Amino acid sequence: MSPDPDFKRALEEIKARLTPEAMIREWGKEPVQRSNRLWATCPLHEEGTPSFAIGPDPGLWYCFGSCSKGGDLFDLICARLGISFIEAVEFAAQRTGVDLPKKRGPENKREEPGLKLLAHAERIYRDGLKGANGRAAREYLTSRGFEATTIEAFGIGYAPPSHGAGGNPISALTQGKGGAPVELAESVGLVRIGDRDGRPYDFFRHRLMIPIRDERGRTVGFGGRIMPGEEGPKYVNTPETPWFKKGRVIYGFDRALPHAQRNKQLILVEGYTDVMALHQGGILHGAAVLGTATTEAHGRLVRRSGAQQVQLLFDGDDAGRKAAHKALKGLLSLDTEIFVVPLDDGQDPADILATEGAAGMTSRLEMGQPWLEFMIGGLKPLSGSERVRGISEMFEMVAALSGGLLQDEALKGMAAGLDTPLDVLRTEYKGRRGASPRVSSTHKDVVIPAMEPSQSSSQDSPRSGGEFTPKEARSHEQMEKRCRHALAALFSTVLNDPGLFPRVRETLDGELSSEDSGRPLFDAMAKLWDNDEDPSLNLVLDELGDQPIRSRVAKLMQTLEGEEDLSQRTCEVLDEIKYCRNEQEILKVNGRIRVQQELCTETQPEDIRLQAEETLKSLRGNLMLLLSLRVPGGDRLVDAP
Repeated sequence: MSPDPDFKRALEEIKARLTPEAMIREWGKEPVQRSNRLWATCPLHEEGTPSFAIGPDPGLWYCFGSCSKGGDLFDLICARLGISFIEAVEFAAQRTGVDLPKKRGPENKREEPGLKLLAHAERIYRDGLKGANGRAAREYLTSRGFEATTIEAFGIGYAPPSHGAGGNPISALTQGKGGAPVELAESVGLVRIGDRDGRPYDFFRHRLMIPIRDERGRTVGFGGRIMPGEEGPKYVNTPETPWFKKGRVIYGFDRALPHAQRNKQLILVEGYTDVMALHQGGILHGAAVLGTATTEAHGRLVRRSGAQQVQLLFDGDDAGRKAAHKALKGLLSLDTEIFVVPLDDGQDPADILATEGAAGMTSRLEMGQPWLEFMIGGLKPLSGSERVRGISEMFEMVAALSGGLLQDEALKGMAAGLDTPLDVLRTEYKGRRGASPRVSSTHKDVVIPAMEPSQSSSQDSPRSGGEFTPKEARSHEQMEKRCRHALAALFSTVLNDPGLFPRVRETLDGELSSEDSGRPLFDAMAKLWDNDEDPSLNLVLDELGDQPIRSRVAKLMQTLEGEEDLSQRTCEVLDEIKYCRNEQEILKVNGRIRVQQELCTETQPEDIRLQAEETLKSLRGNLMLLLSLRVPGGDRLVDAP
């Protein structure tokens, strides 16, 4: 049973106050920074060469030496002191002064301090827009045609200059008794600390302030637009924080979600003001990625919208076209139609709405091109090395599609559109992707600890039914081992990229029985996902509490850490599981065919013989179907270590 919400909040508070680095320093270890990790000799065993690493997440550790253990703060304390998980939590709580809940009652509805401070900052900025200092910002919004209702709905505000009356309003919150902690204001991205005097100052100054909200409508960061006539970057966003990660937020998604769910469509544009203009024009299912390539986390949000069609509406200039290419990256794996709506050079959605209105914008949307057609259109004018680079980029997009059939259909479209022989494209694509969408040789040195099957599933193995020859029984057992390693690999892909969970959820759920050793890990991931939280290693460990699988989770993550293409790796592992299960079914059907063949002899009574012949006919049909589903070259898949 996973910990209750109050207990999990206490775990997070403890880990915010006490880190693995602080603990090993107390134990006499002096970590050294190398690349994105801290390295030290392991506090759990004797060694001369440092093999104990903290990071890249500072709350997680792993020993690459003889103990091969890892986890979070509590796992480290458990391993060092030889105590239970609960005892480790109590030890750390006493050290940090965090009170553990005595009663595990209903979830505490108290607002999280970081989000509370961000919401307060939004109110300050909104008041600033209405005040005397906000006059220029109001005039700019009016010149762009934004109405008061739109400004209010999107929470637009103004951050004043640092000098003069009202300057540094967020830093002022940290002053005096009862003020917000400076560390919290800095951690949410609202203030910086001066290098010379050590005093806090506002991060956003003399900018139009646009709140960035997550899918629940909570303000997690801000975009600050430069004021007309000023010099500097056009937009400055909140830096990456625990609350704001650009790769996990779609601007305006909270407002677009109900409308996307209703009409099964979602429009993605490039900027904040494009979203505001769409909504003001009555096109309410528009949102924006924040100047980054779409990620699996973005894809997760799009999938939750239920949109069956996504339209990419970007500026008509070269930057807009590049943005359209980036936006495709995390969306192609979705079972969704994707259209690109190219605009004329220099135009953006806000311009069209201002000159042509909602009717003109709707007409443009209806003329969108399928993504493949759009990409091919961009390649046609190219030649030589530019064309080769463009085709290589296309191959990366094709590889993101879910399934070999879709990938091959895309290659056919490329061949027709580019007037290039299909066989040439197929050969080049396979060469670049590594022969096939299966486990490539580059993964053969990865040893993934298998998930142990439940006792009931091993008892149900058909090898005990007398239908298998000894050779077939060994083959069936080998396939089972390969499948168990593949299931562990699926867990590893999710721990390294939580956004992949929807793609593997159905397979894991179907493969893991209630008694399976991996079931608690799956249940923890599913619970987090269903509560709109990513199943990252830190959160998964909190959710697992003291369940036995906890000790293996860090090692599962480590096996695929640094994998360059986890999306492709996931497709390969899913193919591996399908191949193994299909081969097992072939073995079962062959065994049943032998049994029925023995009943078809003349020595058997006629009624038994006729029934056996009918059954044999059905089994042979099943066998032909199973053979047709075989993955080509499946015998080259990686054997379970």
